[in-house]
Amino acid sequence: MKKTNKRKKNKLLSIIGSIAIIIASGVTAGYFLIKQNNTQKSNASTQSTNIESSKTNNPNQLKITSWNIANFGASSSKKLGFRIQALKEIIKKENLEFISIQEVGYEDWEGVKKLVEELGDEYSFAKSPMGLISEERPNSRESYAIIYKNNKVKLLNDKGYFKGKNIQFTRPLWYSKWEIIQNGQNFWIINGHLDAPGKSSTKGVNEAENPTINNYKWKGQGDQEVREYLDIKYALEELKQKDPNSLIIFNGDTNIKKENFKFSSDFYTNLGYEINYDTNIYNDLYATSLNNGKNYSNPYDKFIAYDPNNVFIESKFEKFDLLNVFKDVLDRKKYSDLFKQTYNDKNKQQKSDPDMVKKISDHTFINAYIEIK
Repeated sequence: MKKTNKRKKNKLLSIIGSIAIIIASGVTAGYFLIKQNNTQKSNASTQSTNIESSKTNNPNQLKITSWNIANFGASSSKKLGFRIQALKEIIKKENLEFISIQEVGYEDWEGVKKLVEELGDEYSFAKSPMGLISEERPNSRESYAIIYKNNKVKLLNDKGYFKGKNIQFTRPLWYSKWEIIQNGQNFWIINGHLDAPGKSSTKGVNEAENPTINNYKWKGQGDQEVREYLDIKYALEELKQKDPNSLIIFNGDTNIKKENFKFSSDFYTNLGYEINYDTNIYNDLYATSLNNGKNYSNPYDKFIAYDPNNVFIESKFEKFDLLNVFKDVLDRKKYSDLFKQTYNDKNKQQKSDPDMVKKISDHTFINAYIEIK
């Protein structure tokens, strides 16, 4: 059920926060808030080991982050280069506590391991189980990871998965169960990266384009990702039956386009689930995927929560402004030089922001919060 008091409280806090953001816009930025064991380190790594956070987290909340880091695997760890250093500095400065990652190369943990080593001893990581593969689309296999502050949460179970009920997921969902160390509160995370948007070009795959499903025409979508999106409810229901008193959060890249935002949001709110938007009417600021590093295009990344104890802080949407990261968070000159060094770029000109942003990821991240009671 909806928590109207919590909505009103969040709305007031958001209005106050928006005023503060406007006042401080000339000083710092980084978010859109919408209420409406390798010891060899490079010099660059050593210098940024003690990066100070510019964000102060509420000690009575756990910050949950969802981030599709494009093709995150072995190539990401090359020489502790541009990408690992940028990811590390963003995570440190934004004081991220629990980062749920999609699009890790299948069983390719080198990039994740290297990033965690660079982040330091306060961070650990969990990984999805081996064999998380669709029998129907084995070539689309990927893995998931969660990087977390080990003084904040404890992993209880990382072996669960969901391959689908009415449709077989192109990339099966991953379940993991966690405990908040501060008070022993448990919660589940469902990590997902749904099928790519539109009709599949894979040989032998017969997929309808712009399908009509549930008496609604899904514009610009393929049949596969739509049915996967609707099937998330069965993953939620499976865990609800198993653990009805715990918070359950789906997060990830749904690949559902902005044209279908209202219907897709209504589908879950009408079932009694909570989502991380204050309204089911699309707003451009909800977009999280990046179009060639130059603008945001679609609201692919979402949270959907079953919240029996009123601890998921809803009606608040928060995304990191990755497009402007070299204006507000990362030093442009430093990273332009590191980019050219990492990718052996002989061009003497400073790299453009879009070129550098694309090397970090083609999605920005979103945050949600769990109240610690």
